[in-house]
Amino acid sequence: MEMTTWRKLGLTGLLVYTASLEGSFTGVLGPTLPALQCLFGTDLKTISIIFFVFGMMNALGSVLGCFLLAKLELHLVMSAATTIALASQCVFPFLDSVYSAIVMSAITALCIGVLFNSRIFRADDLWPHQPFAVHLVIAGFAMGPIIASLVAAPFLHEQESPPNMTTPITEDGSLCPNETHRVQYVYVILASSGVPLSIIMFVLYTYFRQRSPSYSTIFESRSTGDSYNNRRGYTLFLVFFYLLCMPAGGIFVTYGNLLSTYGVNSAMNISTSYMALITALFWGAFVTGRITMTVISIFIRQIWIIIVCYIGLFSASIMLIVFGRESETWLACVTAFFGFFCAPFSALSFSWAREHVQLTGFVIALGSVGEYTGAMVGPYVGGVLIGTYGSDAFLYVVLGIVTYQCSMFCCFYFIGKYVLDKRVDERIQMLQTNASDSSSNSD
Repeated sequence: MEMTTWRKLGLTGLLVYTASLEGSFTGVLGPTLPALQCLFGTDLKTISIIFFVFGMMNALGSVLGCFLLAKLELHLVMSAATTIALASQCVFPFLDSVYSAIVMSAITALCIGVLFNSRIFRADDLWPHQPFAVHLVIAGFAMGPIIASLVAAPFLHEQESPPNMTTPITEDGSLCPNETHRVQYVYVILASSGVPLSIIMFVLYTYFRQRSPSYSTIFESRSTGDSYNNRRGYTLFLVFFYLLCMPAGGIFVTYGNLLSTYGVNSAMNISTSYMALITALFWGAFVTGRITMTVISIFIRQIWIIIVCYIGLFSASIMLIVFGRESETWLACVTAFFGFFCAPFSALSFSWAREHVQLTGFVIALGSVGEYTGAMVGPYVGGVLIGTYGSDAFLYVVLGIVTYQCSMFCCFYFIGKYVLDKRVDERIQMLQTNASDSSSNSD
């Protein structure tokens, strides 16, 4: 019996719920990072390892998810991954060592990677040939960091340096308040919010066990004829596609995770609670930008959207350096501007690639791993540079990522337009010529 539209909408809502939970687990690290630094008594360079490990395990989880979905029922995989992620997220802030916490966060990240593949495959299965569902569950991810920032803000209210000198001191010499443990409540609340999802997914597993969709073909990687007619150009195109996806995934994760650290440690000395609200503003602008560009893409060519977004992103990066150190109001305004224009690049990377090659399972996996690589390297390198050269390094890290991203797209555009497509067109023209000669000879 075919599933009704209302039931499909209900299941799609659960996928958005899943995406939002993933986003909250990922986005909570940013606004709570200064508090975690105090909680574990470590310096910024050391705790920044968590971003590197988190991104790496996201990528591994994405690959692991493909194997699990090929062998097990989807809702069972999602229920198990959600349950493990909830447990690890809840335990994370109560560990004594920063390295134990990093290991626990790696488990959470692995489960998030598994859930990412699961919700994308399920959305595509529920709404075949209707891409709005995939866009919706991807946009749902950005709701999570907004929720996480708003939940964290009240518990970070006391995270400002007090006037007395009786507070504990971390390895880098910064003062910490006595109520640093309040940040633990944030992780417990967010973990508790996912308990209903875990239960519902297990119930769905019992219902869909005998009628589950098959994902045995998700490893199919053969592309259309362009990869065989122009193998060298196709390979080069995929290499630069991976390199382009790195900053597309790294820019917003780097900005969202290091923004609070910059504001707290800058000359403005903004409170962590206020920085949590600015982080929520960033993710709100991010969601708005992603939805807006999705609608606009129906009416305008992708290349013009890309050009406008790059102009906006470069302008925001320059404004961040010029005005981002002036006041918290300026920082909030520039952050919203930056979040709006950096949002569409993940979807735009795939959309532009789709105009030149077929988006097979291999191409999608390659782009996803590229984004996770950027999410792994960007915050880690940024955290190390901030810990070494001071908070202002954040401003130049952001500008550097934007510059790299623009450079990669120029190469990507050139290869797609003048290497891949040109040789495919030459191949088609040659085949047409041979066909004409053959028909002439037969006459």
